[in-house]
Amino acid sequence: MKVSETGELVAQNQATISAINDKQILNLAPEGSWVEPGDTLKGYVVESGVEQARLAYLEMQARTRSLASVVDARAADVERAESVVKNNERKTYFRERFSTERW
Repeated sequence: MKVSETGELVAQNQATISAINDKQILNLAPEGSWVEPGDTLKGYVVESGVEQARLAYLEMQARTRSLASVVDARAADVERAESVVKNNERKTYFRERFSTERW
């Protein structure tokens, strides 16, 4: 039995990769390669110093937001720890103050 078919083969999972503002793409991760979150998938030509500065600024904004969330999480940890310490201090005070062993 012979089967002939014409058409286009399309991947089940695919993503479109493009350069911002129609810049020239210099390199891409090799086709079919495995990538992890955060891996550089593409590189492109930056046409001007202003564009380079804008991209650097956007990258720094993203890093700042990421670091701010870490700082916020650590501050919440400190607040929880302080609350535990105050609670334990109160318990200790009342145990010592109203302990029946002293009478």
